[in-house]
Amino acid sequence: MSEGSERAEKPLLTRERDTLLTIIAALAQEANIKISTPSKAAVVIEDLTVRMGAPVSKRAIEEHLKKIPDALGSRAK
Repeated sequence: MSEGSERAEKPLLTRERDTLLTIIAALAQEANIKISTPSKAAVVIEDLTVRMGAPVSKRAIEEHLKKIPDALGSRAK
């Protein structure tokens, strides 16, 4: 990247993180990926990321999936 196109990485704010986790939950539900079992779901999602040429480790995926219940709870009304 050139200097002009580099941006400082900012940490996700809680609301933004919860929004992204909610989107992931919705997409997983649509794809019949059971996020209630994060380890098994992570294997499926890891394979999908590998096939699209942007691999993400099972461990990283699983850690994010485990945060989804809290994110959904914070958005429930």
